[in-house]
Amino acid sequence: MSVTPIDPSLLRFRNILDLERLPWFEARDGRLVLADTSIGPIFDIHAHLAQTFMPWANPDPHEDCGDCVHLLKTDQPLDLDIYVNQNFSKAGVEELEDALKKCGMWGGGAGATHTLPALQRDMDDFGIQGGLLLPIDWPALSSNARRWLKAVAGGGPVLSFGSVHPMRIGLQAELDRQVKRGARGIKVHPAIQLIHPSHPRALKLYRLCGERGLPVFFHCGPVGIEKEISRVRCLVENYRQALAECPNTTFVLGHSGALEWERGIALANEYDNVWLDLSCQSASVTQQVIARVSPDRILHGSDWPFYHHGIGIAKVLLATDRPDVRRKILWENARRLLAL
Repeated sequence: MSVTPIDPSLLRFRNILDLERLPWFEARDGRLVLADTSIGPIFDIHAHLAQTFMPWANPDPHEDCGDCVHLLKTDQPLDLDIYVNQNFSKAGVEELEDALKKCGMWGGGAGATHTLPALQRDMDDFGIQGGLLLPIDWPALSSNARRWLKAVAGGGPVLSFGSVHPMRIGLQAELDRQVKRGARGIKVHPAIQLIHPSHPRALKLYRLCGERGLPVFFHCGPVGIEKEISRVRCLVENYRQALAECPNTTFVLGHSGALEWERGIALANEYDNVWLDLSCQSASVTQQVIARVSPDRILHGSDWPFYHHGIGIAKVLLATDRPDVRRKILWENARRLLAL
């Protein structure tokens, strides 16, 4: 299906606040906000808190350490028509790797601000009425899922998936523990967890999720800045076996296949149990996904705190003009996926 190209003048900005040039946003007191009250409600299907992988590095998810320090700096130039991480300079990629390593191994740094109070402030700026956390855990040592599920257990607009590494001892028992704690699904990140998505233990996990009515949210596709050992695990074709052999499990392909988005679209059209998450995609690719995949299986995500909420919302608004399609992508599909 052909689409009308987006005006290039609406795709490149001096910084995040410059997004106020778009008709839906305003800059108020140094913060970008969604000013158009006809947009929304919004559910962000793809967010994280500080990911740590050592027990001594765990921050308090409820501690307010100030406004979020987004990993893609909000004062730098922004191009909405490239995969979002391509906005990092070479030095910026090195800074990103250092920040993630520091947070993951020791805590602190920018990760100290990646907590629920900062997330809620950013959500409030855009009328985001619901959000989903996606924890990632190793087979041992890390406890992101346990901590995040506990943090959101009191109710509120933010929910959490669980994370059970396929190689974890007592996989099924741990899955059921996380379900009892409120996990709405399971996140699988082959690049970080260093597991092939069609490994027999991974297939077992997906089947167990299907039996429990839990969606599986994949990180899917190469993103261009990961190490080779991670990239080869995330090639989109690696996910086909799981989709085919677990038809009773619902899968979300995070980032719509990332740089292999054409293959992500193809899988979504081949398998009815596949949904696509738009997070990080360019505005023009977002157009293509919306034009070529059922709007009932497309989800909006930000990948916060890597990226500012305004980036993903702007792309959805630029790529659509039908209110019914916008509402499905920004709100209704997430609510339906999570049975809310």
